[in-house]
Amino acid sequence: MAKKAELESNIQELSERFDEEVENNANIAASRRKLEAEIDHLQENLEDIQNQMSAVEQEKAQKERDCQSLEGELEKVNDNLGRAHKEKKAMEERIEVCVAGQSVLNFRVTSSNLDP
Repeated sequence: MAKKAELESNIQELSERFDEEVENNANIAASRRKLEAEIDHLQENLEDIQNQMSAVEQEKAQKERDCQSLEGELEKVNDNLGRAHKEKKAMEERIEVCVAGQSVLNFRVTSSNLDP
């Protein structure tokens, strides 16, 4: 009889331990599902970020090409502006020479008109 009571007590302990393990297993499974859902969400976020990063890198590359193009255009404009300034200065010098020459001619004409 004592043996039967001892066995029943062991069965009861094992049954309680089994129930605890079933509950622990259920909790672990629920935690696992929650973590898997979180991992899926994080992977989606990662993919979104990678796509955005790729788009930004492409935009950056395009902006760099645009900048290089604009730098080339600016260099041409600066070259043209430098040539225009040189041409302006040369024209101003020619005008000064012409004005000076005209003044000399006017002086000569005026002087010759005064001579009897």
